Amino acid sequence: MKIRWVLLVSFVVLAILSSNVLAGPIPKGTWKINGNGFQGDLVITTFTGGNLTGTAYGNDIFGFYNTASQKIMFMRKCIATDPTTYQIYTGYLFKTNGTNQYVLAGTFEAFSGSAATSVKNVTGWYATMQ
Repeated sequence: MKIRWVLLVSFVVLAILSSNVLAGPIPKGTWKINGNGFQGDLVITTFTGGNLTGTAYGNDIFGFYNTASQKIMFMRKCIATDPTTYQIYTGYLFKTNGTNQYVLAGTFEAFSGSAATSVKNVTGWYATMQ
């Protein structure tokens, strides 16, 4: 019974989100990001041929955005010379019901240089377009 409930809830959530999925390029500009409770700016400065660049929390990012699936993936270089501080973000673009606001949401993976541990190295993030 519990498995059926989880499957039903998952289906409903996916149906709601899929009705608000967008087609086309990712909006460039400044987003307000919250990653694991840490707030700051996500700035997407360029988007060309599926590649994107910008900054997150003032650190350089580079990655990809798939216009068909609205999937974003980027790497944040917290300390450019120390790969153990890099973070890998993955998420999806959609619009909220009611306010019609752009939202990115997903998870990010961190490594030991950014205080991650073997038991806590994946956490959530979201960003709203400003």
